[in-house]
Parts: sequence; C-alpha cells; structure tokens
Amino acid sequence: MNAVCAAAQTAARNCLLQNQPMTVVFHGGGEPALDLAWVSQALEIVEAAAANLGVSLFKYIATNGVMSERRAGWLAEHFDLIGLSCDGPEEIQSIQRPLRNGRSSSMFVERTARMVRQSGKPLHVRVTVTPAALRRQTEIAQYLCEEIQPQEIDVEPVYRGNGNQGYRFQPDDANEFVEEFFRARQVCRSYHIPWQTSGVRLNELHDSYCQIHRSVLQLIPGGCAAVCYEACDESQARQSGFIVGKGDHSRNVFQLDSEYIRFLQERLAVMPVSCAACFNRFHCNRACPDHCALTGGSPKGSFRCLVNLQIAEGLLLERASQKKNSEVWLHRL
Repeated sequence: MNAVCAAAQTAARNCLLQNQPMTVVFHGGGEPALDLAWVSQALEIVEAAAANLGVSLFKYIATNGVMSERRAGWLAEHFDLIGLSCDGPEEIQSIQRPLRNGRSSSMFVERTARMVRQSGKPLHVRVTVTPAALRRQTEIAQYLCEEIQPQEIDVEPVYRGNGNQGYRFQPDDANEFVEEFFRARQVCRSYHIPWQTSGVRLNELHDSYCQIHRSVLQLIPGGCAAVCYEACDESQARQSGFIVGKGDHSRNVFQLDSEYIRFLQERLAVMPVSCAACFNRFHCNRACPDHCALTGGSPKGSFRCLVNLQIAEGLLLERASQKKNSEVWLHRL
C-alpha cells in the first residue's frame, strides 16, 4: 500500500495546485472487486489524501458484476459511479463472459445492476461487441435498456489484442458494424439512454487513450506508473517503455520521470501523416489500442479507423437533422 499512498498524495497535491477535482478509478485486466479488503484499504488511503488537502474526490469502479449481494451493496455504498461490463442477453453473455464453470453470469450481473439502481447511484454499461454479435446490436441494446437500465451504454468493438482470431474484426466489417451501431442507437433513444463509443467524441478534443495525455497517474502491480491502460504487468510494461514512475518505499514518495514523460508527450503530439487530412482527426482515438502511437504503425484503413470515421459522419448528420427539425418547428411557431 506504500505505492498507493505515495501516488494518492502526489495526485492530490497536483489537483490542489491546478484547482481541479480528483478522480480515483479501480479497474484492471481482471476483476478489481475480487479482493474487497484491498480495495477498501486503498480507497481509504485515497480518500484521506484528498481530504487532507481539501480536494474533492470522485470514485469510480469498473466491474464484471459477478459477486454476492453483500459485495454489490458495498460497491454501491462506497463509489459514486459503477461501470458494469455486460455484453448483452444471456446467450451472448454466456459465450463472452462465462463463469469459471462455464455457466451463465447473467443472473449475477442483473442482480448487481438492480442493487446499484436501488441504491440511487448511477450505472454505466460497457459492451464489447465481437464479430459473432455484430448483427445483434439492436438485440443487445433492447436487453440492456429493459433489464440493466443504465444511464449510459458505451460500446466497443473487441480489441485486436484478443488472442482468438475469431474475435478480430476486419476492415470489410466496418460498414455493417456502423449500420448496426446506429440501429441500436435508435433503440436506445426511445429509452432516453445514450448508446455511444469512446472512439469518437465530437464534444471534446482527444486522440489516443494514453494516460500521460489525460493527466492520469495509473498504478499497476509492482507499484509502477504506466502510460497505457492495458498495461497490467510490470515486466511487459517496462519492456514496452510504458513505465513513467515508481513508488519509493524507503521515503514513501512517488517518483515520476518528468523528462521521460515530456519525451513521450512530444511523441504523442505528432499527428500521424495518414491522419492529417481527416476531418475527424481531433475527435478520434486513432485506432487505439489496436494501433499504438508510441510503438508506430499507421491506423489508416484499419477496421477501427473506418468505424470511427463513419460513426463521426453519422453523428454529424444526426445533429444536422435535429437542428433542421428544430428550425422548422420554430418557424412554424
């Protein structure tokens, strides 16, 4: 816990200096709520660091929802927002997120969602769409809106890093994925629930998900700070050049490599030549994490690039249509 304490104090001081609120996120390459005692202790440390400096704190946890009622109630009590991973109806969920014994996890996910709603805390859902579920997005949307009832649904095509070749999208899948995406979005609109994706954010300037671009201090096992949110192993992160700091247990401080961070930020600031003429270049994740801006490679023409481009076009057309309808209504008045 020494690294957590040092990192929390560093983040709280920076938030105070920048007059910004502090956010703590528990997520991982596994289920963060498995070790509830560790989460509880880490949360207390972060809360104390923020309180000692008078910094407001927002608490978020990402979970698969497979847990006891007691654990679900504890999460709802201690966090401000719950992010629930759920990929759709039981048939889809059983294939993509089965229990260890191979059985369905839907019953647990639905129960956790119900308990979060009953607590009055907001609930967001993250959906991973695989090629097998590409044409079932409207079915997924209907199920989530009726059974899970979140405030927001974030949709992500499965990452290329998944070892199963059958889980990988190809560029030729982009058109159909986007068509189904907007059909599902229409279903969610009738429930007043956003159906969206993090790859395209027209309301903000952004590019890749690199943490050093987002003022995020991300701790991974081993007490290190990594720049990639997919980095969950210290040796792999170090080999990739993703480590930017480490806790000093002897002095209870967290040491960040400022010079290396600036170097990486400068590399990330260089826009890929293939993206320079794209109208969506300031609102796209540039195919992250399938293509890493730090390790090279052009995202242009990839499945995720084509999807982001077409979704951006579709969202702009939606807004134009809404504005036109609004203007016609005002004229009639």
